[in-house]
Amino acid sequence: MDTFGGRIRGQFNYGDVLKYQFAINERSALSLRGMSPIYEMNLGFEGFEFGLDAWQTKPGGWGLEKQRVRTGQNAIHESPGQGVNYPADAEVIITLREGLDLSRLSQATLSLWHFFAFGEGDYGYVEASRDSGQTWSALSEPLTGSVLKYYQAEFSLDELTGPGNDNVLLRFRLRSDASINGPGWFIDDISILPIRTAVGREEEMIPDEVMLFDAYPNPFNAQTQFQYSLPVEMTIRLSIMNTLGQEVAVIENGVTPAGVHTIRWDGRDRLGHAAPTGLYFYRLQTPNGPMVKKLTLLR
Repeated sequence: MDTFGGRIRGQFNYGDVLKYQFAINERSALSLRGMSPIYEMNLGFEGFEFGLDAWQTKPGGWGLEKQRVRTGQNAIHESPGQGVNYPADAEVIITLREGLDLSRLSQATLSLWHFFAFGEGDYGYVEASRDSGQTWSALSEPLTGSVLKYYQAEFSLDELTGPGNDNVLLRFRLRSDASINGPGWFIDDISILPIRTAVGREEEMIPDEVMLFDAYPNPFNAQTQFQYSLPVEMTIRLSIMNTLGQEVAVIENGVTPAGVHTIRWDGRDRLGHAAPTGLYFYRLQTPNGPMVKKLTLLR
């Protein structure tokens, strides 16, 4: 199979949709001709379908994620293939290899889809640099806690536009401490938009269904955490049960607003006594019915 390359010249902007087609005319006795389908390319879009050639990473760090993706076959994750949780006491970074030219824009937005689950004391940072990576500035407050479903986040790049901003680098950085860690950070479908759609923060995500998410760490010793989501305000009861079906502890009971809620359990029963080693269940009761997941406590 022969491979051909070329360059398309023109005045293009981020967000433009470039349509192109190949015409082939073989200059031989057969005079074979052919025409390709029409292809589309969204300029300023990264879906990681062609790998990580445009990004700088270190061995053992960020890589392609093929299971938990939003679209296509690939997303990125800071610790792919390393089990459930990211490493403790680590800093894991992925950086755009070549800078963005935002010098002809007066406003711009970084849009991406992601979800994350960070342990207490661990943070995710979205950062930019205009001096070839010598200094970095955060595009928002650090990400913390958990949102366990892909949602769209937007970050203003307005301060990085205009003359002189022809080499703007972006990076994603996860910083963990030595205590509880979590499943990590999953990112897909990054876009650079030549418009102002963000204010430098992420909008609150209201889920569209009741969900109960996996606990982490699990098994656990000192403390574990898990999340549940509510599409509307409703009365709930969240409790810990043993294998006999007995209620060991009640964590929440009452009217709870819509949103994603993070819960922690320190392994103690309703009297404050340490629960023994064993298998437990955490149960979310809502007007829609019960939801139950397993939890293992190791002393």
